[in-house]
Amino acid sequence: MAQVAETSFEKQRGVSSVEVRSGYSQLHLEELATPILSSRLEVLRRMNAAGISLDFMKMAPDGISFLVADGQAAQAQQALEGVQGKLTIHHQCSIVVVYAVNIRDEEGMIARIAQEAIRSDVDVDQIGDMHDRVLLVVPTESAQRLADGFRKAFLEGAYAN
Repeated sequence: MAQVAETSFEKQRGVSSVEVRSGYSQLHLEELATPILSSRLEVLRRMNAAGISLDFMKMAPDGISFLVADGQAAQAQQALEGVQGKLTIHHQCSIVVVYAVNIRDEEGMIARIAQEAIRSDVDVDQIGDMHDRVLLVVPTESAQRLADGFRKAFLEGAYAN
């Protein structure tokens, strides 16, 4: 009798992998002119006109922040000249990505990831989530240490499947 291979259509719950994406600069614009919506749109128009791709865009009560490729940070700064507000640029940023299927539906998973990030003593500039991942913006010098801590906790240690 021939063997029939079974196919699984569901992925295993829990963290499946951790990735580090490097090569970013983070731009923070604060104290933008009012109306704030118009100022944010002006920032986005300038980035578009300069052909600069934005990642990890976040709104703040008085501004906006986003990541650009390290190689485009100077160009982004130049494009923003004349925008009323305070611009801060942090170079050498990375995104640590923790992948887990249906992460929002798995009770306590995002909290455990945040707990491990705090335990790592790494400065996390921003955190975001999608349906299958949590993303953390951190200094590049600390990214691998944070990723290794996540791997140890979720793929090998206490939270491993």
